[in-house]
Amino acid sequence: MKTDEASPRVPSDAKIAEHPVERLGDISSQQWRSGLAAWLGWMFDGLDMHLYTLVSIPFVAELMGLSVTDPQVSQHGRSLTADSCWDGRSAAASSAASAI
Repeated sequence: MKTDEASPRVPSDAKIAEHPVERLGDISSQQWRSGLAAWLGWMFDGLDMHLYTLVSIPFVAELMGLSVTDPQVSQHGRSLTADSCWDGRSAAASSAASAI
C-alpha cells in the first residue's frame, strides 16, 4: 500500500547512526549552541535560587517588622525557602497567615 505522505526530513547533522560522536570535535555548531543554552539555563536557575536564599531572611524581617535575629523571622524564612523548592504556595500562605 502506497501513501501520498512525504517522509519526515531529518537534518544531515542529526543522523547519529551514520556519524557517531566520538570526540568533542565531532559535535556540530548547532549541537554546541543547544548544549550551551541548556547549560546556561541550568546555571541561571540555580543562581536565582541561591540569590533568593541570601535575601529572603532580611525581606521576611522587614515584612514582619522584626529584627533579623528574631527566631520567628528565621522560622518563616526557612519555611518559605524550603517550600519554594517544592511549589512555592503552601508555606508562603501559612507564613503570611501566621504573621498577621
